[in-house]
Formats: sequence, structure tokens, C-alpha cells
Amino acid sequence: MDQGVVVTVPSGPYSQREANLYLLLQAINDAQHSITITTPYFVPNEVLSAALLNAAYRGVSVTLIVPEKADSAMVSWAGRRHYHDLLEAGVRILTYHGGLLHTKSIAIDGEYAVFGTVNFDNRSLHLNFEMMLLIFDTSFLQALKKLHEQYETQCNPIDAKNWQKRPIYGKIERGSRLSASSPAVRLNGLL
Repeated sequence: MDQGVVVTVPSGPYSQREANLYLLLQAINDAQHSITITTPYFVPNEVLSAALLNAAYRGVSVTLIVPEKADSAMVSWAGRRHYHDLLEAGVRILTYHGGLLHTKSIAIDGEYAVFGTVNFDNRSLHLNFEMMLLIFDTSFLQALKKLHEQYETQCNPIDAKNWQKRPIYGKIERGSRLSASSPAVRLNGLL
């Protein structure tokens, strides 16, 4: 019987270290072959965005699965402003249309996964009490891979060329400074 290992990684606003941020960065930077991220809220800070771009430019196959329609237009806009650079780097962005997507997971090279309550945004990384699990378990990894494959059958890929051709109002979001890392947005409780 396969004995897996699970490491808990809690974090919150009173934590001395940004454990979940470091865990996400380490996972992305460790990847040699593949990264599959599933998150309902994708608003990476500059460090996480740079890590994803670096992984893609290193030749790692990076797939991002996000909801086609989010429950917050502001969060969607803030996240989509990253799509141009990610698509240019070769990241595959898939929008899930099969209902509510609330899974928060990262699979790395089919060797381990990060799974838990943390969204890919600064609110989760710095303001909320969150729990991540670092999972080394073959059975879990196989089940997560099947889940990702199931999600992909209910996704629409974002094509880089079509993304460039979207209407001007769609391009405004890229130029906007709206970000979950903005203190004004955080303090006003909008995200």
C-alpha cells in the first residue's frame, strides 16, 4: 500500500512568515515538466506572476484553469490583466464553464500537489487565515490529475491571437492598475 505524506502549512495575518506564498513560489520554481493550477480567484502578485512566466520560459508546461464567470467582476478584471504576458510566454489558460469552480490546487510534475484554501491572490496570501496541504501521495495525485482532466473537458481555451483581437473595452483591463495588491482595494474590502 502506498503511504503518502501530507504536510500542513497554515498562514494568516499574524504569521511572521508568509508560508503559503513561499510554498507556492517553491512549487512553481521546483517544476521541471508541468504545473497545473486551478483557482477561482487568479490575481497573482508580481512575484508569483514572474515565477509563472519564468517557469513557462524554462519550458515547463503551465496550465491555468480559472472560472469563465467569476462572482466578482473586479477580481476577473484584475486577473485578466495578466493573461497577455502569460499567453505570450506559452501558458495555457482554460476557462471553466461547467458550474462553480472553487478548487484551489497546484499539481507539480505529477510528483506532488499543493491543495487547500489559498486562492492565487494577495488577500489569501496576506489577509486571510488559510491552510495549504503539501501532498506527496500517488493515489491523491492520480485523482487530482483525473479531476484536472475532467475540468479540461468543460473548459474553453483562451487563444493568444484572439485575446489580442478582443474589443477595446476588454483591453482596458490590461492597462488598468486595478490589482488585489492595491492597498485601496484591500482596505475598502472590495476584494
